[in-house]
Amino acid sequence: MAAIRLLKHKGHTDTIAGWARRLGMNPDTLHRRLFNGWTIERALSAPVRPRRELGRVKAKRGQVISPGSMIATMKRNSLAEQRELTRLLRQFSRDFAIIMQRSMGRGVVGNLPADAADRSLSSIQD
Repeated sequence: MAAIRLLKHKGHTDTIAGWARRLGMNPDTLHRRLFNGWTIERALSAPVRPRRELGRVKAKRGQVISPGSMIATMKRNSLAEQRELTRLLRQFSRDFAIIMQRSMGRGVVGNLPADAADRSLSSIQD
């Protein structure tokens, strides 16, 4: 069972949860402040920074972008990147096919000696 910590400030004594409720802050915020070495005076009197709105992100000064338009922009960018990747893969496939056709007449595989003495597997077989 966790010990209840009582805080005294300006003649009043209350728990962390009680002080947080009085000040309109999250009890975890108050607890973290005290855990990080803040004095009781500072922890209870410092204003709580408001969290930014998670549903909106400022793009430019004065302009607000909605989550829907952000997602649509990300989709457009993703589709453009997919198209570019597909184009590059197709070009690579065409280039690779041409290289393979040119090298087939050279007999790269057909010139291996009949004696397997120069192959690395022969040392394993010995």
